[in-house]
Amino acid sequence: RLAEMAARADAPRLLALARVQMESVVGELEVRAIRRGEVLRQRAALGTRYARPRIFQAVSDLLDYMPTHLVAVPLYPHDSRALRGTCLKELERTLAERGAKAPPLLVVEPWFDSPAYLEALARRAGEALASLPAASRAAATMLFVAFYPAPNPRDAFPAQLARTAAGVVERLASPIPHRIGTLVREGRAGLDPADRALTEAARAGARAVVLVPIGGMLDDIETVVAVDVELAAKAAELGLAVARAPSFNIERDGILLLADLVEARLRAAGLGGGELRPDWAERTGAKLAGTPTRVAAP
Repeated sequence: RLAEMAARADAPRLLALARVQMESVVGELEVRAIRRGEVLRQRAALGTRYARPRIFQAVSDLLDYMPTHLVAVPLYPHDSRALRGTCLKELERTLAERGAKAPPLLVVEPWFDSPAYLEALARRAGEALASLPAASRAAATMLFVAFYPAPNPRDAFPAQLARTAAGVVERLASPIPHRIGTLVREGRAGLDPADRALTEAARAGARAVVLVPIGGMLDDIETVVAVDVELAAKAAELGLAVARAPSFNIERDGILLLADLVEARLRAAGLGGGELRPDWAERTGAKLAGTPTRVAAP
């Protein structure tokens, strides 16, 4: 209980991370425009569903600058109606209330199987695996976790989670058993709750677990509590050594990935945005095309 209270007290810092991530993406886009000899006039605002700043507040701030277009970047790599979908629904409702004053809306598509995203996740997961003691690492399992609060029979979310997990594991230097768990206690649409997945891994002989959050690009307070407090405690109860792959937050590869996604969406709408930079791999150590990069774990 004390650990959960301490984690929740960290909420202001997590919101600050979101702001810095947004501002860093904007800065990266501006630098790219300058290199192309262009002038990029843009504004950005952060909006959330249930806490301040709310989505309608973000829209109001942006419309004060009379933009020609709005680009929405839901910070969810997967397509869930309960997460990404509710954000976009509120955004569309807010714009509809503005009527003719609302500019066209461009939405960045889900990137759950983007090579750049999978490479970056594999690097994080591989480094977390390598941090375990050798004896534990030899009998480790990887648990991919995400919130899935309201299942929908038409939702592609479970299948997309599976594709992300498989794409990460195939990029690791060595095969490793993996499971997918939801951060809700009752499980969703055939996906086990994460704590049950931990229990089954221990029964199958695992001696360690690598926790890999894949539900978003940021550590929100619910993820921090569920992963770093509750799941870590459950793993300790089961006698499992624990390593946690860090979220993207304000790391450089995540900033570059989001900037690339925005540019790709602008180009798809015929609004320029330049080319995806071929030096992405050079700047981040990732590989975008061809055979998967193998992330070594000693």
